[in-house]
Amino acid sequence: MPAMPPQPPAMPDDLGDDEHAELTAYVDGRLGASEREAVESRLAASPERAALVARHRRALQLVDAAADPAPLTLRTAVQAQYERAGRRLRRRPAIIAGAAAALAAAALVVAFILPGGTPGAPTVSQAAQLGTRPPTAPAPAPDPAHPTLLRLSLQGVPFPNWLAKFGWSSAGVRTDQLDGRRVVTVYYRRGASEVSYSIIGGAGLPQPGHAGTATREGSLLRTIRADGRLVVTWRREGHTCVLSSHTAPRQVMLELAGWKGKGTVPF
Repeated sequence: MPAMPPQPPAMPDDLGDDEHAELTAYVDGRLGASEREAVESRLAASPERAALVARHRRALQLVDAAADPAPLTLRTAVQAQYERAGRRLRRRPAIIAGAAAALAAAALVVAFILPGGTPGAPTVSQAAQLGTRPPTAPAPAPDPAHPTLLRLSLQGVPFPNWLAKFGWSSAGVRTDQLDGRRVVTVYYRRGASEVSYSIIGGAGLPQPGHAGTATREGSLLRTIRADGRLVVTWRREGHTCVLSSHTAPRQVMLELAGWKGKGTVPF
């Protein structure tokens, strides 16, 4: 007997387009702290909403985990299929099953054709929140043998030394655990501005949804907003790096993130 297709979660009768958009922003990490708390209160009181969010998060992680080298036309087609499925799921309850099947198909395309981040891993927004916490240890010193690096690394990925090139000095460090992964964050300061630079242990995280993109020195950088902070994320040697700040301009953060020190900062 053929296996039955997975059943989509029930749609709450009172779920409107505005709330659906808010739930999407919640999954993407685009809500502020107070908005996020309000959504989480509703999710705790509504198993149907919680199931929709879990399904949305799973599908979005698979779509956004597509590897950068994948053909742009394929990634665009997958994303378009996902978005069409979402619109049909909201507007036409009679065809929920068909929409869910289309969404699942898009996720399968990404999962089996476009390798990338690990589904179910922590999000970039969660990693960026660690940078809002204070440092717990003194600033790491420059590496005397490699002036473009600091004497601190995570799983073989060293932190850069931006002082000579950009005027940003290391100001402290902290270490956290995020869903079982070790995360090391270095804080840099220049004048009144501060940025936090986190390297997350383990395989790369899924790429954030609806992110802006830019290229610096051949590296693809993605930008989002999370809790009022500008966040830049990219990969170095398979690890996710996250740079965030309340005060630093976007162009400055992109230059910092993409800097390779003429090949001395390993990517």
